[in-house]
Amino acid sequence: MIPRSQRTARWPSSAAAVPLPVPVRAADTGVIVGLQVRPGAKVQAGQTLAQLAGAEIDALLARGAAAARRAHARLVAARRVLQIQRQQLAMQLATRQALAEAQSAVAAAGAASDSAQAQLQAAQSMRTLRSPRTGTVLAVNAADGERVTAGQSVLTLQATDAWWLKADFYGADAAGVRVGMTGRFAPSDGSADVFVHFSAIQ
Repeated sequence: MIPRSQRTARWPSSAAAVPLPVPVRAADTGVIVGLQVRPGAKVQAGQTLAQLAGAEIDALLARGAAAARRAHARLVAARRVLQIQRQQLAMQLATRQALAEAQSAVAAAGAASDSAQAQLQAAQSMRTLRSPRTGTVLAVNAADGERVTAGQSVLTLQATDAWWLKADFYGADAAGVRVGMTGRFAPSDGSADVFVHFSAIQ
């Protein structure tokens, strides 16, 4: 790996690509159910790994569903008012301003309904723990039936499509390396160079 700002620098004495561990975390507080994978298991991106159950996630979904119902009811009411305004305008019993206000109310209610539905779908997705990448299960950090908190690691994956490049530098080369520097890695098999950046120094 050669920093772009130091094209004449020597190669590191060793460089190796190591898999990037990817934690799978609980999106909310709840109880893990249906966790069947074990270390060494192969998983696909998007695969369901477990579900979250319990009072907290149930309450979140109930609030989201209630908000979505209220927003939809307001949209239905706004559409009804708009229909009435159109009929009254045709009979010269309403003004165009009143019609415009009714149209604006429908647009606002529609946006609010869409937002409430999106929030409900997001809450529903929080119940399901899915694999963010294709890879192998390295460790299972929670047991089926265990209560976890939001952000807690449930398991750790070794992603097949994400790697760290670990390189050792010595002497003057080591002194010139900085986090954020870019460089390129030339694989020993002669394949195309891979551009990288320094993310950590140990």
